[in-house]
Amino acid sequence: QTVTLVGSPDPASPPIARWFWRLPGVTDSSGPSLTRKFPIAGLYPVTLQVRGADGCLSKPAIDTVRVFDSKAFAGKDTLVAGGVPFQLQGSGGVTYRWDPPTGLSNPDIPNPTATLTSDMTYVLTATTPVGCLSTDTIHIRVFKGPDIYVPTAFSPNGDGLNDILRAFPVGVRFQYLRIYDRWGGLVFSTTDHRVGWDGTTNGRRTPPGTFAWSTEGELSDGRKLSRKGTLQLIR
Repeated sequence: QTVTLVGSPDPASPPIARWFWRLPGVTDSSGPSLTRKFPIAGLYPVTLQVRGADGCLSKPAIDTVRVFDSKAFAGKDTLVAGGVPFQLQGSGGVTYRWDPPTGLSNPDIPNPTATLTSDMTYVLTATTPVGCLSTDTIHIRVFKGPDIYVPTAFSPNGDGLNDILRAFPVGVRFQYLRIYDRWGGLVFSTTDHRVGWDGTTNGRRTPPGTFAWSTEGELSDGRKLSRKGTLQLIR
């Protein structure tokens, strides 16, 4: 935040002609006040000296500016199953406010439960003990679930768009994703849904074409959920 430091003259002193401010990396003589932003939290020594109209230089007035930080974190964007409670995990303060309160068990705690039927964006405001505010945003996409979603196509051409193919488990304990070529050969396998296929096989670019996939997860009651399908690798 922008703060303004203000120097106050001693009424018993002669009129002041110049003001000299010194902070780490800053020297300023524009007037009795200094406005700036501090990039990070910490202690910043500040020195103010003045020159009177009679040409005399004052003793330095020395103080310390203590800058506090506030780093609200609402969590990473995520996918959830529609109608299934999902717990948010906010941090960065001692008091919290989630907006809008739609679908939340309590918008004034760091970890409310969200139960949603449609996509939602929440803004978290976190306040530190000394009153510093910061905000963060989380986007929640709602899928009908529980289920495991696998895209129908991806294009690993290095343009930053759809370069990695991943499975998206919703309300399911993910177990694996396996991808096969048209001859039934395994070209990719993972047990971590955060790890995706980059379109290579044994370190070499896989030619474009149609591939089969199978995935499996476990429901909350212990039952297995299996899905199969095909996808297109596009170059």
